[in-house]
Amino acid sequence: MPTRLAPDLERKLRGLHQQRTDAICAAWTFPGQARCSRFGLTGRQPELWSIGWALLERPLLQRPAPKEAGAPGDCPAFDPATRRCRASGDRPFGCRTHFCDEAQPWGKNPRSDILAQAREPAALAESADGNVRLLPIRAWAQLSD
Repeated sequence: MPTRLAPDLERKLRGLHQQRTDAICAAWTFPGQARCSRFGLTGRQPELWSIGWALLERPLLQRPAPKEAGAPGDCPAFDPATRRCRASGDRPFGCRTHFCDEAQPWGKNPRSDILAQAREPAALAESADGNVRLLPIRAWAQLSD
């Protein structure tokens, strides 16, 4: 059963992502090859707070992975048939700010803005469950199995 976020917390978190996080990353384009979701190839995966996983987990359960399996180490939200995220609109902070090598800048590097903004979801995580521990996305998926 997925972790439930309190409605006001979920609203705050979604608002933060849509209004602030996406704005910070808007000046970057991505080639749409989904390499950032191929953790077995890149050796890198986003880290999430518990509230980030809770935001992502429900849509993943509602949109089960296709029978065609991806490569070992792929993101649990990766759909190998479409080469897209199955929960794109529900991606948490860690996913929205996980840049792959192919990301192309059309503005300044947002790293300092991302680090500054990370305090907000961390504070929301702490207020929700007292947990500010970050875990790789695949670790959250394994904990949920």
